[in-house]
Order: sequence, then C-alpha cells, then structure tokens
Amino acid sequence: MSGTPPPSSQPAARPNAPAPQVSRRRDLERRPVEHPPAQRGIRSHHRATALKALSWLGVAVVTSSLGLRSAAAAPGDDDTRVLLAEEPPEAGDPSDISVSGTRAAEESLKQPDEPPPYEGSSFAPPPPLAVDERPAPLAERVELPRRAVELIPRLALSLPHCEAGEASSDRCSGVGGGMGLTLTALWRVTPWFAWGGALSVVGFENEPEQAEYRDAQAGAALLALVGRVYFMDEGRLDPYLELGVGGAALGTQQEEPELAGGRARYDETSAGPAVRAALGLDIHLTRALRVGPSLGVTRVFVDKVRRCRGGGGHCHDHTTSQRGHLDSYLELGANLTIQLGSEH
Repeated sequence: MSGTPPPSSQPAARPNAPAPQVSRRRDLERRPVEHPPAQRGIRSHHRATALKALSWLGVAVVTSSLGLRSAAAAPGDDDTRVLLAEEPPEAGDPSDISVSGTRAAEESLKQPDEPPPYEGSSFAPPPPLAVDERPAPLAERVELPRRAVELIPRLALSLPHCEAGEASSDRCSGVGGGMGLTLTALWRVTPWFAWGGALSVVGFENEPEQAEYRDAQAGAALLALVGRVYFMDEGRLDPYLELGVGGAALGTQQEEPELAGGRARYDETSAGPAVRAALGLDIHLTRALRVGPSLGVTRVFVDKVRRCRGGGGHCHDHTTSQRGHLDSYLELGANLTIQLGSEH
C-alpha cells in the first residue's frame, strides 16, 4: 500500500477528450479565414463590377445636374473621352478595375469653372391672353386749326351817347339807336395774335324834340388799326379780345328855319381820335368759317363841333359845351369770319 501513490483529488484527463468551446472560438477569431482561390476571384470580380457601376452612376448624376445636352463626350472634353475610351479590365485583375473606377468617379465629381450658358429652355412662354384687356380707343378729336387771313363782316346794333352842353343838348337829344356795318381784315401772325384794319359805318335814328327840326338824321364813321389777342389755338371755340385805335366822326343833319325866312339844311359834325375795345367769342362751323357774337364800345375824343350849311355854305366851329354832341356808342354785333390762307 505504501508503494502505490495516493490517488489525486482531480479526475484524470482523457486522452481523446475535446478541448473546451471557449478556446476554440478564440482560435477561430485570431485565425484569418481562407477561401478557395476560385471563390476569391469571383468575389474580387463582383466588387470591381460594383465599383465600376457606382462610378458610371456618379457620372450620369453629375452630367444631368449640370444640364448637358448629351451624355456623349464633346470633342474637347478630355476627361469624358478618357472614361468612354477605357475598356473594362479583365476579371482576373481586380486592382486595375478598382483604381480606374475610383479615378473616374473623382474626375466626374469635379465641378466646371463656369456653368453652361442659359438657353431659355427651362421655362415655358406665358400663355396668350384669353381676353383683350386693352382700353377702348378715345374718340378722335376734331382738329380745327387757325388760318393766316381772316375777313370779318359784322352787323351790329348801335346805341349812341349824347354829351349834354351847358346851354342845351339840342344837337343830339333826339338821337337813338341804329344799325352799323363793319368790315375787318386781319392777318393772324400766330394762333394767339392778329392785327389789321377796320372800317365801320353806323346810322342812328334821329327825332329832335323841337318841332321845327325836320328830316333829321345821325350817324358815325370809324377807321382804325385793330389788334386781337386770342385765348385758344385750336378747338371749336375761339374767344378773343380786340383793341382798335384810329379816328372817328359823329354827326347830325336836320332842316332848320332861318331868321330871314325859309328853311335850310345844316350839318353838325364832331370828329377826333377814337379808341375801340371789344370782346367776342367765335364758334367754328367748318375749317374755314366761324360765327359768333361780340360786344364793343367806341369812344371819340371831341374838342369842337363844326356846323356847316348844306350845299357848300358857310361853316363855323362851336365848342362842345354849347349845345351838346355825340361822343361814343355801344355795339352788340354778330360776326361772320372767313378764314383763308395757310393753317397754323
């Protein structure tokens, strides 16, 4: 018993017993996995094909984003021509495929220095208007221009004024209203101004208060230089203001009894410088014809009255303060204007 060693407390290991699972797993993690040569070639070929597909997909995406008209390479585009000229490497050389695909992807991702010019094809033209929205045309205005020459006959109702004398107003107390005719010729220098001459003759009614005066008459005559100022250069209406300067004469005639018996005809005339002022409004009937009213007054500055016996008899002068005299008259006229010459 003493020669035999005592049995150990631990169980003896079996020679064919398997190793623990933990140690085997660790060994597998440390050891690189080795694949057969055929399988390694297939996987490398698949990886290279995937890289090439990704590179071509990147080229297509960049090309479409830049708005190129065609995916084909231009004659001067060296990078795209290189990509198109590359031939896929053989399946047995995966390193060449990977390097060329990576280079193509990097070249395709490069941005150009300047974007391509805008050709106006990104937006559609606006649709045509369905309804014509233009405003209706304005009514055409009637053009009535002014002309260079104006001939103006005027028929007027005239009302005289008798200036009473110190002793009496026998010379003009019976003078009443009458009719007058005036002819005016004007040269219209501009549409705003015209000048010319006027000749006016007026006949008044004369009914003396003295019964011995018979066959009495009265009248006036005016010759003046006339200027007109107009207020409109076109249109149907043509208002104006007129001023005339010249000479005028007013007179009366009647039969009077003589001291020696019988009757004689006497003329009494008061003459002197005269001023005429008027305003009027003409209305165009046509391009050459106007009509319109006017209102004017003529003032004669008289310093003496000449009394003459009819038939070339004796004449002598009297002062205006003895028996009164005519010194002015008012006219309300109707004008007919004939326009001639060139238009302004």
